Amino acid sequence: MKKIFINTRAVKVFEMTHKEQNYRGYTPIDGLIGDSEDDLAYKMQNLCEEITAMINEPLVECSACNGRGVVLKEDQK
Repeated sequence: MKKIFINTRAVKVFEMTHKEQNYRGYTPIDGLIGDSEDDLAYKMQNLCEEITAMINEPLVECSACNGRGVVLKEDQK
C-alpha cells in the first residue's frame, strides 16, 4: 500500500464559445450589444470582471468523494 498526497490539480472552471460556431461543445455565450462605444466598453469590462471573479472563486474539496472532486463554496450551503 502506498500513500500519495497531491497538493495541486487542474480543475476546469471556465470555457466558452460564440453561438454561431459552438466550438467543441463549449458553452455558447450571447454577443454583447451596446448603445454606444462607451456602453459596449462598460458591458465588456463587467463581463470580464464577472468571469475573473468566477475563475478565482475558491474551491473546496468534496467531502463525499474523499478529495477527488471539488465544489464551489456556495454549493455547500
